[in-house]
Amino acid sequence: MPDLLPSSKTRIPGPKSRALARQLHRYESRNITHVSDRWPVFWQRASGANVWDVDGNRYVDLTAAFGVAGVGHNNARVVAALKAQAARLLHAMGDVHPNELKLKLARELVGLTFGRWSGGDSSNRRVRARGLQRLRRYLRRRMTNAPSNPATTSMIVDGSGMTFKVISPANAFTKKSTC
Repeated sequence: MPDLLPSSKTRIPGPKSRALARQLHRYESRNITHVSDRWPVFWQRASGANVWDVDGNRYVDLTAAFGVAGVGHNNARVVAALKAQAARLLHAMGDVHPNELKLKLARELVGLTFGRWSGGDSSNRRVRARGLQRLRRYLRRRMTNAPSNPATTSMIVDGSGMTFKVISPANAFTKKSTC
């Protein structure tokens, strides 16, 4: 289905979203989902860049949450991969009982990024330091329109065990720890 422009059938949030919000407010901590007369909108389904709420209103999803911005909602290849993995193992508590796929992904990511700069001698450390400088500059350029919310962070770990916390475009990296 092609991406479509927004379309409103009801006031936003619509009557079904407002009714569901009142029910949610009775059962869920107010610290989890903000509920008011104007929020939230309960989503029902999505495809590509579009999301439909329970009242039938259509939106263009500009939230860019959890990779959707890159592949779209309900991407056929992603759905097929999820179905195949769910048939084998849905959740392995990767930090306690990792799956072999975690190792494969980590190896590929390190190879694409910091693996090129890892090593023990001083020349390799210099190469790694230059690579980190390039990465910092690249991320600062890419993050010029990103919100500078300290609560929105990402973790980057290089091949030597150094961990950096991406904070904001103005102060993109702070060294957090050395393993």
